[in-house]
Amino acid sequence: MIWRLLLFTLALSTPSFAYLDPVTGNIIIQFALAAVAGVALTFGRLKNRAKEFWDGLKKPSESEDSQPTATEDEDDVSEDSTREDAGLAP
Repeated sequence: MIWRLLLFTLALSTPSFAYLDPVTGNIIIQFALAAVAGVALTFGRLKNRAKEFWDGLKKPSESEDSQPTATEDEDDVSEDSTREDAGLAP
């Protein structure tokens, strides 16, 4: 049905004698490429967010099993010893 309507429309159309200069063609191509890139990036970000969300739901026990990190005091000691080794300690 759609094909018949399309063919009927094309058969009744008359030439418009329109002119598209090269700059207009480039603008149309640039718009089309930007639209494709925007759609691809949007779906990519949505896919990554959904993946992060589902990974967060699946693995809540891993955060409990992880090893404890160094405390702030241990970090300060390691920074001070590095400064002393480099000759920068006051």
